Amino acid sequence: MKHMIIRFSISPSFFDGKEVKLVLSSSDSNSWNLSGYYGSMYDRKKINKNIPSTHVEALLNELINTKIPIPSFATGLDGTTYQLDFECGFNSVSYRWWEEVPESFEGINQLCKTLLSWADIKNYDD
Repeated sequence: MKHMIIRFSISPSFFDGKEVKLVLSSSDSNSWNLSGYYGSMYDRKKINKNIPSTHVEALLNELINTKIPIPSFATGLDGTTYQLDFECGFNSVSYRWWEEVPESFEGINQLCKTLLSWADIKNYDD
């Protein structure tokens, strides 16, 4: 999985909400770099750490075997938007959802939880 970039963002609808922006990119054959930030615009924690390639590849292999159907319709006021993007050269795919992760996105949900864990974001709702 050379030259892959995974971006994950959590964007609350309110200006002072806790925002998450994470970028996981392959840096060499032994590790990936996880960078980004977490928090409100007034109090942000920067993230920059290396993740062993074996951990990332195991997670991606689980996702490769997951079937992800078209999401169900969602609408509402306020709330939080989530987005997960994969880039590999000229190819890319994006998954975006509002508030609750669709049941059919379980593989994506697990990947997002793992990214938050690697970034030491213990409980996003706190």
